[in-house]
Amino acid sequence: MKHLLKHLDKIKNKKLILLLDYDGTLTPIVSRPELAVLSDDMRDVLKKIVKRYPL
Repeated sequence: MKHLLKHLDKIKNKKLILLLDYDGTLTPIVSRPELAVLSDDMRDVLKKIVKRYPL
């Protein structure tokens, strides 16, 4: 996910959709998906993406 921020400028004038899975992609895989917790670092990355490319 951290590497994604480096490449966002290449696509900034294009229409796109970013689909992300929560359990196992944005958070570590856990035994029960409802126990998955978003880390502060991942939350910061998502905030940077939304700030740079608002909906």
